[in-house]
Amino acid sequence: MSKEQDFNIPDYGELWRPRFHFSTLDSRVNDPNGLVFDGEKYHLYYQCVPQCDTRRGKHWGHATSTDLIRWREEGLALFPDELGAMWSGGGFMDLTNRSGFFTSLPEKRGIIIAYSTHTQHVGIAYSLDGGRSFQKLSTTEPVIPNPGLEAFRDPFLFFHEESGLWKMAIAGKKGILHIFESQDLRQWHLCSTDPSVNTECPALFPMTVEGSGEKKWILSCVGRDYYVGSFDGQRFYAETERLSMQEGPDAYAAIPFANMPDERTVMISWINAFHPVPDGKWNGAFTVPVDLRLVHHGETFRLLQSSVPELSSLFGKALLSLKDAQLTSNTDPLKGLRANSFFLSLTVDPYRSSPFTLTLCEGAEEGILLSYDPRTRLLTVDRHKSRFGPEEMSERNSLYSLFIDPAAEENGLLRLTLLVDVSNLELFIGDGFYYFVMRIHPCPASQGLSLRFEEELALKALQVIPCRSIFFGEAEEALLPTPPLPQGKGRLPAAVSFPVDDLRSIRGAANAAELGEGSVFLHKYGSGVGSVLREAEDFTLHTTLRLHGAGLARILFRAANAKNYYAVCFDALKGTVSLEKAEDGNVNCLCSAPLSPSVGAPMPLSLQANGTALSLSLNGTPLLAAKDDSYRAGLLALCVHVADATFEEIRITP
Repeated sequence: MSKEQDFNIPDYGELWRPRFHFSTLDSRVNDPNGLVFDGEKYHLYYQCVPQCDTRRGKHWGHATSTDLIRWREEGLALFPDELGAMWSGGGFMDLTNRSGFFTSLPEKRGIIIAYSTHTQHVGIAYSLDGGRSFQKLSTTEPVIPNPGLEAFRDPFLFFHEESGLWKMAIAGKKGILHIFESQDLRQWHLCSTDPSVNTECPALFPMTVEGSGEKKWILSCVGRDYYVGSFDGQRFYAETERLSMQEGPDAYAAIPFANMPDERTVMISWINAFHPVPDGKWNGAFTVPVDLRLVHHGETFRLLQSSVPELSSLFGKALLSLKDAQLTSNTDPLKGLRANSFFLSLTVDPYRSSPFTLTLCEGAEEGILLSYDPRTRLLTVDRHKSRFGPEEMSERNSLYSLFIDPAAEENGLLRLTLLVDVSNLELFIGDGFYYFVMRIHPCPASQGLSLRFEEELALKALQVIPCRSIFFGEAEEALLPTPPLPQGKGRLPAAVSFPVDDLRSIRGAANAAELGEGSVFLHKYGSGVGSVLREAEDFTLHTTLRLHGAGLARILFRAANAKNYYAVCFDALKGTVSLEKAEDGNVNCLCSAPLSPSVGAPMPLSLQANGTALSLSLNGTPLLAAKDDSYRAGLLALCVHVADATFEEIRITP
């Protein structure tokens, strides 16, 4: 563990943090930058906004690995300067001191990076300490100034052996591709522009066509699409149409490692996360490293992608392993299995199978559905029954369909390979013919698996293997606390669920169900969710509140509708607890006190309403008190916004 935090979940042990996908301890991350193998270690730099320096904007964080899988955070490597915050870029391993930057080092070699700033300029820096820190050529003047374009960023640096010159591909959102060259990395000249290519994060690199020895150049467009073609040192010439590299919604900004051995091409993408993850200080993760292969595909070319074989070092003992079985509709080979961090491989004969659905992260009310219909060759991934932290993905961005080309089959068989990791899903189809990345956000208690089909399923192979954490050893992992959520009770036991902005719609529905002693877990999605307990006039409510994120929880009472109520509000983001009164939608604070609710920490509280007297005690100590005679009776309800919350052992007395 790297350092102590102030809540009872260990560092890297938060509820929704992926176990084998790299994420940082306490920063918001996006694009991977400057991926380099130095001969001994892999270096992953990445865009981040660290908790310690949020005012200055984006930095480059740094992590290293000896096996591409287990990453160690190394701290911040690149800092904002007079030209602005540090935006995306690329890296290169100068093995022979072509740059002249490493003359003072005994090994005469080192890492060079090209970076952009939020002001849309490009700079160069190099490291004399093995990649831990960088010396910029200038902190006041760009190496390549913006030529007057709205978007001019994300430089990809490489050395072109045929011309003996340094090259750089630069673009930017809705920006056209620019290629520059230099002899000394200080003076740069424009070689070409290509208005037909508009992309962020361009990557231009050679690959050998598998089985032929033929060399082609790949132009990756932010890791979402790519072209195969040739590069003459001045201009890239596409020989294919723009091809899809990533079929899912949530992977972006992929770039390859420089200096990989054996002509290997390995890329990493950012798994999009534009909103806070509702637990801990981390936000955003990266895909597992992906191996790329270039193959002939008819008269053209195609990239095949697969997770790197090093990932198997995290595999535990198989939960299930089946081969060659003709299953009937009353058979579910996955029945009884539970997992939320695992490798799953399913191979079927689609020509002897009915449509089937594989359900992941299944619970009483949710599940991620992966379905395939052999008749239409349509594969769909549906996450609308899985709740998503701060994003309203249950209503939008939830259903994705993909027509499976027969070329994706292997000897007439369809193989689906899944990497499911708590809050991320990666899917490889066939021999990497398609690659699909999606964020998921199920309740941690939802870990069921099922495989359902209409009539029969010609199963050739099915394997489910749990994956160990990259942050903890097996012994440490066994000691991690159980997530502080009710297990096996359903999401809202003995309560009525309602959207926060439509409280009045449930008035009288099921008579606002009675709830005695019990627990309620509120899993926030969209604008908020709540649970109505009962009508209440004078009462005392005892409960223990746990907030699983930097959002807020409210206890509404004497509520007539969504615009008129009293509430006690626990705001983890502002660090306050307050008594509020809402009148016709206008919320006024009656009184407040400072509070720093730790993520997941228990907060025993008592809320009392007695006539005009309203009060709150925390940990047995009076904290808030006010008098108001606006409302004397109404609904008593629990609500949550932005984060998830657990209200434990609720007791309500007159």
